[in-house]
Amino acid sequence: MADATRARARRRRNRVIAGTAIGVAVCLVGGGVAWAALRPHPTSYRTATATTADVAQTADLAGTVASASRSDRAFQVAGTVASVGVKVGDKVIAGQTLATLDPTKLQDAVTQAQQAVTTAQQTLDDDLASQTSSAASVSTTASASAAVPLAVFAAATPTSPATSGASGTSVQSALEAVTAAQNTLLTDGNAVTTAQQTLTSDLAAISTTAPASGQSGTACYTFLQATVSTTDPTQAAQDIADAQSALKDCQTAVSTVLADEQAVADAQAKVESDATTLSNAVTSLQHAIAAAQAAGSTPSSRPTRPAQGSGSGSGTTGGKTGGASSGSSGFSGGSGTRGGASSGTGSKTGSTSGSRTGSSSSTSGSGFSGTGGSSSASTPATAQQIVADQASVTSAQATLAVAQQNVQLATLTTPIAGTVAAVSITAGSSVGAKSSSAVISVIGDDGFVVDSSVAVTSVGPLKVGEKADVAVAGVAAPQSGQVTSIGFLNTASNSSTPAYAVTVALDGDGAGLLNGASARLTVDVAKASGVLTVPSSAVHLGTGDTYTVDVLKNGAEQPVAVQVGAMGTDRTQITSGLAAGEKVVLADLSSTISSDSTSTTTGRFGGTGLGGTARFGGGSGLGGGTGFSGTGGFGGGTGFSGTGRTRTGGTGG
Repeated sequence: MADATRARARRRRNRVIAGTAIGVAVCLVGGGVAWAALRPHPTSYRTATATTADVAQTADLAGTVASASRSDRAFQVAGTVASVGVKVGDKVIAGQTLATLDPTKLQDAVTQAQQAVTTAQQTLDDDLASQTSSAASVSTTASASAAVPLAVFAAATPTSPATSGASGTSVQSALEAVTAAQNTLLTDGNAVTTAQQTLTSDLAAISTTAPASGQSGTACYTFLQATVSTTDPTQAAQDIADAQSALKDCQTAVSTVLADEQAVADAQAKVESDATTLSNAVTSLQHAIAAAQAAGSTPSSRPTRPAQGSGSGSGTTGGKTGGASSGSSGFSGGSGTRGGASSGTGSKTGSTSGSRTGSSSSTSGSGFSGTGGSSSASTPATAQQIVADQASVTSAQATLAVAQQNVQLATLTTPIAGTVAAVSITAGSSVGAKSSSAVISVIGDDGFVVDSSVAVTSVGPLKVGEKADVAVAGVAAPQSGQVTSIGFLNTASNSSTPAYAVTVALDGDGAGLLNGASARLTVDVAKASGVLTVPSSAVHLGTGDTYTVDVLKNGAEQPVAVQVGAMGTDRTQITSGLAAGEKVVLADLSSTISSDSTSTTTGRFGGTGLGGTARFGGGSGLGGGTGFSGTGGFGGGTGFSGTGRTRTGGTGG
């Protein structure tokens, strides 16, 4: 019994001792942990050393394979297809005929255009003649209209008054002035047309669009496409020289166009001045004719050379009768008219006294005119009408040239050698001008390209001439090529992010490649060997094109501005701002990483305390989150470091 009692006492004592030891151990552990949690920790960084290495910067693109040269040929004029001379798969040479149109209607258009030119030219000639024809006739107060040729008028004008001869001379001078003004206007009008044609031709010399296959680009296009090598100094110098030469040529071409525009303006101004001069000359001629008519209506002496004619007539002249006769070159008696054998219908005898017999006719009557009113010449064309007539002639001639050109366009040819890929034209069918569906497609034999579209954020590093590795779907063999063009116009019409066309020409003959196949490209944007580099994650992009790295000095990080070169996936070239061996900061290990989108602070101590709520201060804890041991007492809660990055506690023991 006593032994049993002692045994129980020993067990009790052992339990107390064990419990006390456990309690002491737990307290020691808890105290150590608390001390570790409460004491300040130094900032810790993950760093890397700036060292020399090789860097390769690439750009990944996606595109579609296409023939390097392709021509989709369509008739440029409407008509009926007469024949189609090729089929799919045929080999063709440059200039070979593919199809033809029936030329009948096109020839009819040429005939009509020629008639229009003739009509327009006749109208111009008639209007020019109308401005001088009034000088060939004089209207006087008579029984009918009497058109008098200028030469006859001058010969028949009485010579005794001094003004009579002067009137004829005035008319002749005015007539010559009109003719001279007409010739000047026509000459200067042709000069306008020539100047406009020169301007059109020179405008093509400053085009910035890509040239057609087999043709060279303009100086302006060449300058805009110029690139400078970044790897070969000798080539770079040559590239710069070529670009400067192209720029100079482009500037010269632009200056020529500006001069052409001024020449057109000057020529047009001269035509306007010529039109005014012609109008004034016509007006002067009309005045001279009126003055001559007034001077010849009451002659004081008999004509020195009265006209002879085959007609006859009579009329009153205020008491004098002359040998009135009419004919092809004389005056008209009575109602006689100017012309071959026309004869008057008036009486043969004068109706007034004091008659005198004319010396050249058996009939008696008036000397200068028969009875009746006065006649007037047709209204002469204005200078503006002459300009319009000349423009009509020019337009008709242009239409004729187009019609003649259309006859030549009835034959459809290929500008490139290659293989016929598609034929969408059949004999007997009607086609429209410049149809997008009625075409014959020819693909060239000069290789393939990959057409791609690159976003504005990625197109910057790309340059013409950069090499590319290409993987084409369905083709086992890898392909290679180089960038041959980068577009200037945005091709992403349905996106807010601009994109630009990039073309990569593939090397080799393209055996096994098909139009339309998809391709993946890796373009070598930049390469550098044995250069100073840092991990790419250590480089930070600032505003614009500025970059910085954080350098560890005296235990603290300091931002340093640097210049970068090639930027690879793993490492980035540093061209200035950093020296080999310097430590750059990759990460601050003591900084808090949030598990959600909320912001975190940098407090050192726990959240809700050691044994319950708020025992050891607030903040975000050693590792962030809810604190040392959570909210459930010593062993409960969410654990040691909550949601911090050092470690995550579980549930209490």
